[in-house]
Amino acid sequence: MAEKRKNINIRRTAQILKAFSEKPKGWGVTELSSHLGLAKSVTHGILRALLEEGLLKKDKDKEIYICGKEILKLALFFYSNMEITKIARPRIKKLVKKINETALLVQCIDNKIVVIDKTVGDKPLQLGLRIGVGLPLLRGVASKIFLAFLPDEK
Repeated sequence: MAEKRKNINIRRTAQILKAFSEKPKGWGVTELSSHLGLAKSVTHGILRALLEEGLLKKDKDKEIYICGKEILKLALFFYSNMEITKIARPRIKKLVKKINETALLVQCIDNKIVVIDKTVGDKPLQLGLRIGVGLPLLRGVASKIFLAFLPDEK
């Protein structure tokens, strides 16, 4: 019975963490519990634990929870250790040196174009996208380039 309860709590925690990808500006306890169909007390308890671990932080003015620095560390670790990043990085650096513009390495994840690596050029005006940022498939130059090379059936 205790093992089953642990699994339920882990699943609920995963649901809560995943919800932050749907709404990066944050969730209030009531709104999040309603969205996930969880009791407010359960949601609040999990949010407090995630807050204590640094996975979330609380905006006290707005009374909402947002992703914390530990989530960012995990995401950056994930993206920096992807094989494609290791292969592409030297080529992208060479390209940036040649054209002196910022270059992004993107990947399609959950129907979004996600920046998985970024090499900045020397021009004073820079692209403001951060690693881990996801853009809708129909928005931005990187998305259009990505879509242009998809097979026709997709």
